[in-house]
Amino acid sequence: MENLGAANIKLTARELQEIESASSQIKVMGTRYTEAMEKSTGL
Repeated sequence: MENLGAANIKLTARELQEIESASSQIKVMGTRYTEAMEKSTGL
């Protein structure tokens, strides 16, 4: 239930830009699932 409050958060354009800028610096490495696990998801 606590997470429902997040739907009411209003971010400014500047805040959204800061989030985008920071997240673009994160380098994703590796895969999310092993091949066997991914097959089991049916995706």
